[in-house]
Amino acid sequence: MHPRDYLLGRIYPRPRTQCIRVITFSAILASFSASPAGGLGSLGKPNGRFPAVRGGRAGLRLRGGQYVRGNAVEEKEIRKPDVDKRRYRHVVLPNSLECILISDAESHSGAAAMCVGVGQLDDPPGVDGLAHFLEHMLFLGTERYPEESSFDQFCSSCAGYSNAWTSLDHTTYHFIVAHDKLRETLDRFAAFFTCPLFSEGGTEREMHAVDSEHNKNLQDDYRREFQILRATSNPLHPLSRFGSGNLKSLHTVPESLGLDVRQELLNFHKKYYSADVMRLCILGNSGLDEMEGWVHDMFGGVPNCNVGWHKGWTKMRAFGGEEWNRMLVAVPVKERRTVTVMFAAPPVEAEYRSKPQSFLSHLMGHEGPGSILAHLQRLGWATELVAGPGNSFPNESTFSVSVSLTAEGLPFWDRVVSIIFHYLDLVHRSSYSEREALFKEARDTLELNFRYRGKEMEDSYSEAIAYALTWYPPQDALCGSDVYFEPFSRDLSDRIDTILTKHFHPRNMRLLLVSPEGEIPESAMEGGGGEWRTDDWYGAKYWMGDLPLFLQGDVKESVSRYSCNPDGDKLSLPPRNDYVTSPSQCLLLTPPSSQDPHSIPSLLLDSTICKGWHLFDVSFGQPKTSIVLQLNSHLSDTSVAGAASLRLLLEVLELRFNKERYMAQEAGLSVDTTNYSFSSPCAGLRMVLNGYSDKLPMLLRNLMKALLELNIDTEVFEMAKEKAILDYRNRKFQQPFQHSLLSCNQILESPFFSYQDRCAAVEACTLADLQQFKADFLSSTSVEVLMVGNIAATDAKGLMIELEDSFSNSLPQALPQLTISRLEDHVSAVYETECPDPDHVDSAVSLYLQVGPQTHRVDAQLDLLCQMLDKAVYTQLRTQEQLGYIACAEVHVRWGVTGLRIAVQSVKDPKDVTVRIKHLLASFRQHLEELDKDEFEAHVNSTILKKREPDRNLESKCSRIFHEIATRRFEFDRRDRLVEQLRGTSKEMILELFNEHFHEAAPKRRELVSAIVGKAALDERGMGRHGRGETVKVRMGSEEAEQEIGFKGFVSGLDRYSEQP
Repeated sequence: MHPRDYLLGRIYPRPRTQCIRVITFSAILASFSASPAGGLGSLGKPNGRFPAVRGGRAGLRLRGGQYVRGNAVEEKEIRKPDVDKRRYRHVVLPNSLECILISDAESHSGAAAMCVGVGQLDDPPGVDGLAHFLEHMLFLGTERYPEESSFDQFCSSCAGYSNAWTSLDHTTYHFIVAHDKLRETLDRFAAFFTCPLFSEGGTEREMHAVDSEHNKNLQDDYRREFQILRATSNPLHPLSRFGSGNLKSLHTVPESLGLDVRQELLNFHKKYYSADVMRLCILGNSGLDEMEGWVHDMFGGVPNCNVGWHKGWTKMRAFGGEEWNRMLVAVPVKERRTVTVMFAAPPVEAEYRSKPQSFLSHLMGHEGPGSILAHLQRLGWATELVAGPGNSFPNESTFSVSVSLTAEGLPFWDRVVSIIFHYLDLVHRSSYSEREALFKEARDTLELNFRYRGKEMEDSYSEAIAYALTWYPPQDALCGSDVYFEPFSRDLSDRIDTILTKHFHPRNMRLLLVSPEGEIPESAMEGGGGEWRTDDWYGAKYWMGDLPLFLQGDVKESVSRYSCNPDGDKLSLPPRNDYVTSPSQCLLLTPPSSQDPHSIPSLLLDSTICKGWHLFDVSFGQPKTSIVLQLNSHLSDTSVAGAASLRLLLEVLELRFNKERYMAQEAGLSVDTTNYSFSSPCAGLRMVLNGYSDKLPMLLRNLMKALLELNIDTEVFEMAKEKAILDYRNRKFQQPFQHSLLSCNQILESPFFSYQDRCAAVEACTLADLQQFKADFLSSTSVEVLMVGNIAATDAKGLMIELEDSFSNSLPQALPQLTISRLEDHVSAVYETECPDPDHVDSAVSLYLQVGPQTHRVDAQLDLLCQMLDKAVYTQLRTQEQLGYIACAEVHVRWGVTGLRIAVQSVKDPKDVTVRIKHLLASFRQHLEELDKDEFEAHVNSTILKKREPDRNLESKCSRIFHEIATRRFEFDRRDRLVEQLRGTSKEMILELFNEHFHEAAPKRRELVSAIVGKAALDERGMGRHGRGETVKVRMGSEEAEQEIGFKGFVSGLDRYSEQP
């Protein structure tokens, strides 16, 4: 979970297997995702211009002179991007429910989202977590559609999925389905808000699901710290309570108070699920008139209870006052060191047109030359900084500056705080003309980015707009968070000064220091007046007391603690950004007259050193280009030392290139080096660049120059090393199901380097080792590059030749052999290990059934089978049997070998969970046999629709094409081939596949169970911890007896599928 989300106070209660993502702001919400477990990190970081943290507002309706509640807004008044061909309409129903309709003739999907202005802060006394619990319950049947999980199952059968999340003051539900199923799905969706069921049996069972979710999050530092923030806020404000819920808050406490939780659910829904605080967005390829008729028919019956956006708690202050002006020291689960300065500030959304706090976040979060972060990195004290508005209510908000410290920087945390205040003083002293120039550059860039904003997933987009309707008037719903509406003015400059002087000072701040318990500086508690406490819900340990002495004065006294580096490095406002482009430079090129609209990339350069692919594409209407650059090397995957050295090389590159990367990002460009692929080999270094075509070549050249001339000195080496070690050490705190997947991969993949081995290799690496690795890497690499978008073939080839010249002295070597173990037929192997996190209560099971090498037929049939099986897993194991919060089935593809994997995370013993998974598989065969023709065809059509889904943007198209290049298959029409296979697939063929590979008596059943044993299971077994598992239990066929084989002996004894190219 990203730091933004704990400050948002969001809860994601229903895991989906089709799509695991974090919902944050892009158009309205920007999409952020954590690096995958196997990733090497990313150069991309949050943009300091945009709010780094948003959320938790009370539904303040912004009433400008043009918008009054009850008046629909004409389509022409809704501002949209220049490249957006969709049609929009704002509708207000007689019951005051508001909706934005979107007609997209090109969409293959239909989607909708409902944002309800009620959340955790509205939980009734004695039933903490009820809003979140109710959100779960709406998916378990309604009076019109009473079957449990029928909505999920229907969406799944229609090529879609559904989900929901609960924040402090909003609850948002959303779904996506095949376009021709939108109307029927909306009918089912509307029943959530008109006739919920809340069955007694479902109520009892789903409490355990909420409790399982809470158990999953007990070790999550961000949730723990957010709960500390809540617990230490105004005790009279509902923010001070527990929001997500567990068995104690939803069962034990209410029962002790004589409360009937089911009745509380009914009362809560009746009271708060009112049309006047509901905002709906529907996206489909039907006409606006037709969809408007649907809205009136289906949602016109939602009752209007006149709840209103301003509730009792919206008149109270959660932040500010004596209790707010305190120092907190929190002990994390992971090894983390951060210092956060948090100010009580004015509400954000009321000033959305001028955005003074967003402009301040742009300045404070800046990472270029002269920035706070650049200075702290130069000192070796910090690695990251995030700044911006946080939780916002109608009468207040928070503004935070959070710095990730190094071990060297932790003792100087107070100096870091002083530097922050020094920069605030610098901004306060800046001239009007300086501010005006910076504001204009930021405003012009945001305006350009909005004009050329591309498409997103339909459900993400509808979800963002529904949420935006609770913030902005409908005419600004698409752009409210993305642009500065007004030019810089004296009034805005004065407003910025008012915020700085009235709100951003020590007497109006909360200070949070996060530090390992044994490293807490004595200076953190020098203010006294405090005590150590333990949070009731997560068990988080923290100290709360008075601010340190140097912060008990005014700003000038704080700034006096700051002194510049002896080398004269000073803080300064952001410099002019050379990456910023202008509308006159954003020109769409004319496609070649001979180009086929369905053309495939051309190989423009084919040499020993460089292979360059190009595809001209302006079909998205954007003057942008996407580039994927792969530097192939045998060094990174032949040994763990090589893998560790590549990680360190990337960390050094990130540190050295960070200022440049940030300036590019501010201008609408991006560069990413996550260096990770789920399904294709990545031997070496992969870089992805996106952005405006006129500036992207400059970014590519600067990135290559930074890599080729990379200066690795002792200071930057030590910072990179600490960052990598910290990441590897904290991997043990991943969720148990993630550990189960890694354990499975450890047996299957060769080479495979565990995070423990990588950590040891990084610790052993010396500066001389890394410098030598860099020289060897650059002298033995070959280049593969793909350029897609608004770039002519001649220009693309010119860049490819430059890349070739950059590595002209390289002597490429053969790439490493990446292979997958071939499990034995009719053999079940069980590899059980203890959870690396000794305090995590949950266990996990990953049951992998191997099929074999990929073919179009196998891929199509597995996708279809998983389409049906995943929903059965979720419904049976998660909802009905309540095994745990996470339960999913997926097709697992790695290095050309495919199979089926079922993963479950549960508080129950892994042995019992494994039995339940196998029982499900056994019963699923009967389910397949009983499927009638219509049901089967529905699943086939659903799977086909997913395969036919067009690329939504340039980046996704470039990624899809490069996947074919990286795997050496070059099947750029792969989706069409899979669709052809699916159309010829019968139920008998699926049964044949199941009987051959997945049935308990299948002749080619090759089973690998990876089990992680958590604290609860160990306690139940009456066992202590013994460390990692050293043996694999193997059972042949239907035999009961198991044979124990040493782990290394078992792995080395397996045959391997043919090596990948």
